[in-house]
Amino acid sequence: MAPAATEPGADAIYRAGRQAALLVETAGRGRLRLTGAARQGLLHRITTGDIKALAPGRGGPTLLVTGKGRILDRLAVLCRADDLLVLTSEGTGERSREMIRKYVVFEDVQVHDETSATFLLALHGARAADVLAAATGGPVDLAPYAHRPARLGDLDVTLAREPGFGGGAAWLVLGPAAGREAARQRLLAAGEPHGIVAAGEARAGSAAGPGAAAALEALRIEAGLPAAGHELDEAYNPLEMRQEDALSFDKGCYVGQEVIARLRTYDKVRRQLVRLEVAGSEPVAAGAAVRGAHGEGVITSAAPVPGAGRWVALAVLPAEGGAQGEVEIETPAGPRRATLAGPPPTARDVRVAPPKPPAPGKRRFGS
Repeated sequence: MAPAATEPGADAIYRAGRQAALLVETAGRGRLRLTGAARQGLLHRITTGDIKALAPGRGGPTLLVTGKGRILDRLAVLCRADDLLVLTSEGTGERSREMIRKYVVFEDVQVHDETSATFLLALHGARAADVLAAATGGPVDLAPYAHRPARLGDLDVTLAREPGFGGGAAWLVLGPAAGREAARQRLLAAGEPHGIVAAGEARAGSAAGPGAAAALEALRIEAGLPAAGHELDEAYNPLEMRQEDALSFDKGCYVGQEVIARLRTYDKVRRQLVRLEVAGSEPVAAGAAVRGAHGEGVITSAAPVPGAGRWVALAVLPAEGGAQGEVEIETPAGPRRATLAGPPPTARDVRVAPPKPPAPGKRRFGS
């Protein structure tokens, strides 16, 4: 029998997301299906990732950016034999759908919005893979963003993997909307021996309630995962937000490519996203000013860690300051010290040496 439905507290949600298994509703993420012969070519030339390199069963992250290289959304793209499944960030499905459709002119591409016709659940935590294996009757072994069909009881679903809470994986379960409750109950029953906890949607102001939403936000921030309206925002470019895992520097032109390439080549990234640990239970708000030895920055996300008497935050600071040391946050109660806990796990150094100027007396192109 499936465990009885309960309203878990923030402490239980936080512990499950790190040490056990946490089932999270992700109804706010858009699910777009792209069909047509030109589907990969279109997404390849309007987003930052190498979409043409994806084969059926594989996937990867990519970004929608403006012509000036500013972030619009982060997408997870799953390549299937007959279509591409595109998962948007929370709350961005409609905007991303219209952005993709805008670039479809005479190409053989159709964009189908399947958000309301499907469900999407996510399993996080150290025991999440064990729960999914028990629920599907077989081992779960997927590379990041890989995916495959599976059976969840009598239900046909798609399993996929992406970065999750606690530095581990998030295991995604996608299926028809009518099967949502059956899938949820099967996962809860399979997860009972593993200490599974069910939370609501992973976004503030959702049905999860304020305490649960704060716990989910703390887990997201600790993992360095960006969110729409916070780190995924037109105020920033992908290199500032350390989204290197979603960037290809070898695939050629795409919307915003020239700006992003120039930032990389000439090492012009002046800000960077870092994680912060803040001692004490007094609130820290997004938008608060941050001051360090190398200049000022701003908090993009912040949340209390349940039961720990501390806060965690993501902040944008001057890049020359590095991701270690201490900074000071301005709060209504006065300045508070915070420790830099490093960059997000997607971060890597992709800088290149700028091209050398031509030698004196030599022509720039040819001899």
